[in-house]
Amino acid sequence: MKKFRNILFSVVLLSLFGIIVLFCGCNTKKEVFYNITYTASAGGYIDGQTEQIITSGDNAEPVTAVPNEGYEFVKWSDGLTTPERQDRNVTEDKTVTAQFKTKTSVEPEPVNEYTITYTADVGGYIDGVAVQIVKENESAETVVAVPETGYRFVKWSDGQITPERKDKNIIADKTVTAEFEKIKLNVTYNASTGGTIDGAEEQEIEYGNDAEFVVAVPETGYKFVKWSDGNGSTIRKETTVTSEINVTAEFEFLYAGGNGSTSNPFLIETYTQLNDIWYYPESNYRLTKDLDLSGIKHEPIFDENIYFKGIFNGGGHTVKNLTVETESNYPSLFGVVDGGIISDLNFENANIKTTDFNTSGNNKYCVGIVAGKASGLIKNVRLCGKINIDSLSYDGVAIGGLIGLANGTFVNCFCDVQMNIKNVISEHPTYMHLPFVFGSLIGVGDSVFIKNCNTEGQINIIECYGTDIITGGIIGYYITDRQVSANISNCKTEIEIYGDSYYEAGGFIGCVDINTRTSLSIVNCAVYGNIQIGTVGGFICRGFSYGELNIENCYVKNQITAYSRAAGFLERFTGNNNCKLNNCYAECKIITHRLGEPNIVAGESGGFSYQVSGINFIGCYSIFDINTLRGGGFSYYLSDCVLERCYSEGEFGLFNMKLNGLFTRGLIHTELWNCYIKSNINELQDKENIFVFTFLRNSYVTNFYYVGSDINNVLFRIENSDINNFHLLRSSSQEFNYVSQIIGEAPSTLDISVYVKPEDMYFLADKLNEGQDEEVWINIENGLPKLKFEILADKSSSM
Repeated sequence: MKKFRNILFSVVLLSLFGIIVLFCGCNTKKEVFYNITYTASAGGYIDGQTEQIITSGDNAEPVTAVPNEGYEFVKWSDGLTTPERQDRNVTEDKTVTAQFKTKTSVEPEPVNEYTITYTADVGGYIDGVAVQIVKENESAETVVAVPETGYRFVKWSDGQITPERKDKNIIADKTVTAEFEKIKLNVTYNASTGGTIDGAEEQEIEYGNDAEFVVAVPETGYKFVKWSDGNGSTIRKETTVTSEINVTAEFEFLYAGGNGSTSNPFLIETYTQLNDIWYYPESNYRLTKDLDLSGIKHEPIFDENIYFKGIFNGGGHTVKNLTVETESNYPSLFGVVDGGIISDLNFENANIKTTDFNTSGNNKYCVGIVAGKASGLIKNVRLCGKINIDSLSYDGVAIGGLIGLANGTFVNCFCDVQMNIKNVISEHPTYMHLPFVFGSLIGVGDSVFIKNCNTEGQINIIECYGTDIITGGIIGYYITDRQVSANISNCKTEIEIYGDSYYEAGGFIGCVDINTRTSLSIVNCAVYGNIQIGTVGGFICRGFSYGELNIENCYVKNQITAYSRAAGFLERFTGNNNCKLNNCYAECKIITHRLGEPNIVAGESGGFSYQVSGINFIGCYSIFDINTLRGGGFSYYLSDCVLERCYSEGEFGLFNMKLNGLFTRGLIHTELWNCYIKSNINELQDKENIFVFTFLRNSYVTNFYYVGSDINNVLFRIENSDINNFHLLRSSSQEFNYVSQIIGEAPSTLDISVYVKPEDMYFLADKLNEGQDEEVWINIENGLPKLKFEILADKSSSM
């Protein structure tokens, strides 16, 4: 009966299977099926579906191996010992047979069986049979709790702490769970002597996570060297930590001693230590030994991003054989000083070589032996060196023997510099439109204060074409670019300046630019160096003033050779009547000739000034020897000026042009009070074309005398001008003209007295003093009258 029931069940199952196959055939998804077959050996049968078709991964229907009477179940052919079974997660065809045997005559006592279950928490898995059926008092199979990467085994839920276990003497069902946790790693940062750690020094990091940033911070006077694991960055962050880390930041003391304070500065005794002041730009330093930099190509220590603003005391020591050849800006020893102090330092045999630096980014090229750019205080610095400038093509260049571009105070400095300049041409003009500027002490000075500074040496400029080049014996270009009252005092230059073309040079300053609400005072300064170049001002070449300029007790004693224009003191200047020159003089031999042809006179010159407006001259004079095409003993051209107690004395060579004025060639809107001229004229000169004054317009001359070679004319072309108390020595009996040409109405006053011998003028001071509030003129025994002001002495012995 049971067999029949099984056969019938199989037929129905096969029919259902066919229907399922047909149905599934309509499905577009292809599925995999496996055959499961359960059979029974002699002595028993299968309770349940003996043939099953199972979709891959599904579970089979449960079946039971049932023994016949007198038989007992032994096991399934695949080793399973329980008569009930359900095959799970079917992934292959399978056929198993239930095995039976005849019962023994003695029935064994029934044995209890228990289920032992092993599970794993997050972070691990079970190695071994996770679910086991174990007979009573028997042992389970060994299992191991295995942690996944980044985890560690903690314990089993029943308290056992070893990951491997084998449960024995089983007497009940049991379920235990292996517990795991994330591994935590220690990351430790230490600091050696001389530094600290900024950040968490001890960190506990879960496996695979990142540590926090830390920074190795050196203490003042130290530098970071490396971490003990070789990492060279002060900033570090461990990423994906998989092992414990313990590292130490290593530091090194940089100097020979000290702590960087004002009272205990860092001590420098090696070149390496000198370079290492870069680490602490605000600290204080003192050089303890001379440094010989032979064989070293030095790079500037600081730049515009990190600049020196501490105190560097050279201790009277010397930096020898400094050599700078760099593509960087600010070629020099220090590079950039901003608010710092450099003092008591000497330089011997310094050598700077420039490069064609691209200034198109509005970054001026600044070169100097001490610093390319500096503000602050430079004091008691002496140097001897060379600067070689070759092939500059971008404008905006400031080069000085001491400093290229300066602002601040300079005291007791000395420069003996040889500056060689060639192949400068503005092939790449930038929107700055700035000149190329050179000065033996400072290239460009912005509101600098200078006291007791001297220069000597030579500046040579050759083979530079079509370029705006300005040179100064002390400063190339001076500008007051702030609301400040600046001053320069007690300075002297013996620098010689030579050029082969029409460049500009000033014996003291090349160009002065005084801005509104600012002022500049120059006092007790002197120029001795000879100058030969295109356009020359013995003291200042050219300038502008919208503020105040005062030059007092300054003088020039040299020889000037120009190819264009020259003046013993001031070549060109435009002022605003707030400018004053007081007690200044020029004692110069001035020659203007054609470039490359010294025997051909050319150009124009003035014994004291050339073309000036808006200045008051008080107690100024020129002692001259002039050989020029056109010129004047005191000035070539004056406009909107006042001259009080001024004079000129000297020799004129051969004028090659007509209408030359012995005192001035042009006098426009200008007043002359208490002035005179003594001059001798080359005998070959055409006296028909020589006058004391020419081109007087809206001007006034009073209390004046002329003594010198006989001339045929006194004044030429007067327009709206008056001449009062004018005295003239003329020994010749030949007739002459007082005025050669009058434009418009005749002068309301034309008071000219003529004398035939010098002794007739010995008591002229009395007449010249008439009507004045104070005594201006003094009589000299058996001599011509003098102006009553102290004639400046040669100060060279005291400067």
